Amino acid sequence: MSILLDPKKPNVDIVLVHGVNVWGKEKHAADTWTCDTPDGRVHWVRDFLPIYEETSRARVLAHEYDASAVWGTGPRAVGAEADRLLDWLHVQRKGCAARPIIFLAHSLGGLLVKAALVRAKRSSGKSSTIWYFTTGIMFFGTPHRGVDSNVHGKVANLFQTLNADRPDTNFLTAMDAYAPEIDRLYERFSEMYGRYQFVTVYETRPHKIKPLGVIVPRNSAVLGLPDGHETRIALDRDHTSICKFASDREHEFQAVFANFVLLCQEATTAFKTPGEPEPVPVNPPINSYPPEPLEPEASMSFEQALLEARAFLNSKRTASALRTVDEEIRKRQSSTNGSAMNLVPQITLVMPVLSSLVKLGLTFGAYLMPTLKSTINMIVGGLEDIETDQEQIYHLARLSLSIMSDGVRDSKRIKKKLEKHLSSELGDSAQKTEAQRLITGLDAYTQLWTREIRNRQPQMEEAYRRVQETEDFKSEFERAQDESEESFLEWLVLLIPRLLVWLQALIIEMGVFLGRSLSSLWT
Repeated sequence: MSILLDPKKPNVDIVLVHGVNVWGKEKHAADTWTCDTPDGRVHWVRDFLPIYEETSRARVLAHEYDASAVWGTGPRAVGAEADRLLDWLHVQRKGCAARPIIFLAHSLGGLLVKAALVRAKRSSGKSSTIWYFTTGIMFFGTPHRGVDSNVHGKVANLFQTLNADRPDTNFLTAMDAYAPEIDRLYERFSEMYGRYQFVTVYETRPHKIKPLGVIVPRNSAVLGLPDGHETRIALDRDHTSICKFASDREHEFQAVFANFVLLCQEATTAFKTPGEPEPVPVNPPINSYPPEPLEPEASMSFEQALLEARAFLNSKRTASALRTVDEEIRKRQSSTNGSAMNLVPQITLVMPVLSSLVKLGLTFGAYLMPTLKSTINMIVGGLEDIETDQEQIYHLARLSLSIMSDGVRDSKRIKKKLEKHLSSELGDSAQKTEAQRLITGLDAYTQLWTREIRNRQPQMEEAYRRVQETEDFKSEFERAQDESEESFLEWLVLLIPRLLVWLQALIIEMGVFLGRSLSSLWT
């Protein structure tokens, strides 16, 4: 687990996830993205992103894991590794939990990413925000519909005849057993198709070991989504070289990189504060594709519907996820409070300097002007910190509304299933009595969280207002610095007292938030 690039003011997190380590190489995580050239080794993500303006502010994280052990053990190990990926990301994103995420995944690493996002969405832990702030995924040769079992046999037979460089083929056997889980993961992940932008890169060249042919054919490597959600790129490469590029002048690299830049641009605008806050409806159409539920309602028996309703009402997933978001909001509020309190003394120092300049005039007080301008620059920097915190609060507040809306939507969906069974001739009296009781509980759940959504809507709007006010102050300071020194002073005489009053009010406002619990519904 490593950080490959960490610019000063990152605007997006790029997470690299490698695939299977067939040959047991110690540095497989880096080798996946690295091309050997006469001039040395080229890791295209690490080496090319900083030199392009569009990607120069991307922080790059690389997830490393024992792929053969994970994929050679079965679904339980894959789930554990997905949790490990989420835990690691949570740790790395402390203090920047609302920064957008883009995953780049090769081969089975793409399945690990999908498993992690599915688990994050269903989680009530601290990693539950990761699925929300993910905006795009670029898959390189990921077998969304599995790998042809004939390939497994070819690999095993081929290397049984060789005396050297035999790979670990345990994972190939396990992949046969894992095939049903790939299908289930494909269905579960389909809930997220409408939320993310996808780029699927697939191989068209047979593997250099000829008997293997094309490892992941097009029909398995693409998701098959509408063009608005998925961009498909065919490369004249095999499964191993599909994500290795020797030069940024290569035609195939440029095709991949152009789409990667689009993902970055979409990521950095996806959570940009809009012109005005938009209310989040009680039941928003977050997953616009596909519209059908994951499991057809008709296929679920009465007893299964009862089990689902019981599990849903006994679960504290919504409350736990909300608590995680609230804790992050409180951190940002505390940071805002600290930034505002640091600015107040600076402004207090500026006021006598400003007063002296006004009294003495620029001719006699010119020596004070550099000190004044230096302090103003520090004030603008502090305002930028406040603005960043408030933008994060705004997006976290939107996330809290989304979490509650998802819970309300699930409650209504489960209730609909129970009502359908109640209206049928199936089921005994005990089942129908329990169904009525569960429906009452689901109605109470829906009412509870619908009320909380309405209560929290102002929190998002207030955060947006503070972002706009901070931006206005910054703009006024920047405009003032572009004026003549005399006009600059005139601006400051009006602006500094206003800013001081605003900061004092902000400190009180943040103190009120920090002095009380954000929600009584955590428990």
